[in-house]
Amino acid sequence: MAHGFVDVYYDPIYLPAIQDRFEGKSELYTALFSWGECDKVYADIERDCRALFKERFMGMARLISGEDERVASDLKLYFDIPEEFIARYEDELYECGMIGDDSDKAELYKIDGSLIIMLIDMLYDADYVCELTWKVELDELIPGLAHLHHVEDLGVAWDKVERKLNRTIPNGSTETWTQSIAQHELALRGLSLGYFDIDSDDYMFFVASHEQAKQLSRLTHETDVKMRFAQVNDMYH
Repeated sequence: MAHGFVDVYYDPIYLPAIQDRFEGKSELYTALFSWGECDKVYADIERDCRALFKERFMGMARLISGEDERVASDLKLYFDIPEEFIARYEDELYECGMIGDDSDKAELYKIDGSLIIMLIDMLYDADYVCELTWKVELDELIPGLAHLHHVEDLGVAWDKVERKLNRTIPNGSTETWTQSIAQHELALRGLSLGYFDIDSDDYMFFVASHEQAKQLSRLTHETDVKMRFAQVNDMYH
């Protein structure tokens, strides 16, 4: 019996790779294949996609963490030996909803939005990302950013920064305060302030050099990761 490949194995994230294999969308929807052929093509595409995402996500982890192997090794384990990754982090994966009962564990093998959350959690646990709400107070925002790796050793007098912001932006917000810090404290030291956009009320901030920010922008463009960087007078537009 012959089947349409898209009817059997459609997954939006694989569609560009599928189209490349069949050299055009029209052929993709009209060509018919046996189950065995569908299995083989899908397995090839899934392997290629996992390799692509491994390269991109490992690149992002290394750029943000400064080659910290604590982050890179866990992420590599996810891609190379997912069964071992599940065994090591089953409780954490269950808590964040990436797996449920035993029958749901296969979902972890898929490349989707959950992988982005997992990457952020790994960076957060190693102090390369801080979580700040949209309505955070200044006396909470300053310690959150100051504690980040790449920031705590800069020699910034954060108490003076806080007093200045209280004076110059007394009724500020997460957006206005972080934009000022990015412009006046970080940019002068060759650093950019970025955050993961995860469709949440919380900002997942991190710091990277200007060159690393350019590389990260390229990597996120090639994946489904939404990431923004502060620009002078243009942070949230």
